[in-house]
Amino acid sequence: MRRMRFLLIYSMLLIAGQLALPQNALSRLPRKLIWSIGIYQDETPLKPGRESAARNPVLTYRDVKDVVAVGVADPFLFQKDGLFYMFFEVINSVPIEQGDIGYAISRDGINWRYERIILNETFHLSYPQVFEWEGEIYMIPETNQTSTVRIYRATDFPTKWEFVKTLIDERLADPSILFHEDNWYLFCGYNVQNRWDTTLLFTSPDLLGPWSEHPASPIIEHDRRFARPGGRILAIRNKLYRFVQDCEPKYGRQLYAFEIKNLSPTEFREKMYSDDPILQPGTEWYGGEGMHHLDAILLPNGKWLCAVDGRRSQPYHRPKIKRKR
Repeated sequence: MRRMRFLLIYSMLLIAGQLALPQNALSRLPRKLIWSIGIYQDETPLKPGRESAARNPVLTYRDVKDVVAVGVADPFLFQKDGLFYMFFEVINSVPIEQGDIGYAISRDGINWRYERIILNETFHLSYPQVFEWEGEIYMIPETNQTSTVRIYRATDFPTKWEFVKTLIDERLADPSILFHEDNWYLFCGYNVQNRWDTTLLFTSPDLLGPWSEHPASPIIEHDRRFARPGGRILAIRNKLYRFVQDCEPKYGRQLYAFEIKNLSPTEFREKMYSDDPILQPGTEWYGGEGMHHLDAILLPNGKWLCAVDGRRSQPYHRPKIKRKR
């Protein structure tokens, strides 16, 4: 207790400018696992990170100005009217660490500017997959605290969203939606004995339902290494790939890919793309202790713009919110 009191007083004096920062002082300041977001361009999203014109990470909790954030994660990309948009979870620390949905914009996909929170509920939000269908823009975020999968529609893109309906009444994580050969599919993590070691698959002939569990579901059971989705399902050279988080021994350690070989309302088959992870700890300094999400869009030059996240234990300085007068 005495040591904690000393560190608190020391940090306050340091911030106030009353003390100089000696060497090794950072090792004695409070530390926290911080999620940040990076951007890459590559020939394939199946092995991102070879090229990056961006100064990574492109977004951190320090960029968030409208709430007191302790991290940003789960980035999803979207293009409209010549601009790049990124939607992601903002881990809001007030009053508790609850997820809100924020967004950032970019003209070149490399340099990003945080804008603001655009979806804030009384429950935790994350994993905001945004997509367009029949002239409307939708978002399916993770809302597992409500024991439902909910869908939202943009009423004034990108800042205003309305709740449309509940798609599935079940506590599911990271719902990943896919439209394939005239049918809709949702791949979701399922919590068995608080382990998130199962993947359920749902299907529907229409986006708004009715949704039913696929005959092949669950497609993964009792395996924390591959059960939790880790990003949008991508079509790459006419093949479908889905990304999964390795949560063994800890949540969000690294990311693998599976190739979907057969998918219909009655059949499902997939195989692991590679024994090696797509993303792993240490790939980048900001992801030294875990990387668990990837989204990508194909650019006109044939390369893929990839958004990833990573976590690292680092000194945490609580940001200040600028109040409007």
